[in-house]
Amino acid sequence: MAPAAVEASLETPNINETLNDHRDGLALEATSDNIDQVNVLKAALKVKQGTATQEEKDIYEKSEFDAEKDKTQFRQYEEACDRVKNFYREQHEKQTVAYNLKIRNDIKSKT
Repeated sequence: MAPAAVEASLETPNINETLNDHRDGLALEATSDNIDQVNVLKAALKVKQGTATQEEKDIYEKSEFDAEKDKTQFRQYEEACDRVKNFYREQHEKQTVAYNLKIRNDIKSKT
């Protein structure tokens, strides 16, 4: 890693910056969708400039396997049954570095 990159990665975080500290799945999905849109635009620009690889050209072609599915029915978290809501809640609670390290240490300590 270049020295400038190392220095940049050691910057002190802005502790005065307001953070969205509540877990909002819909906001996360919207952010993810926006990132996807930017990536599509970047790929289209590469294609237009003639600098895209074949893999980059192929990745954004329409998929045939789910072409007939109604995409508006995806990600309907609020309307899910309690079993599904509890599953996602549990998975989100366990998708942390602290939880992952704890489980790894627990498993390693057993014979």
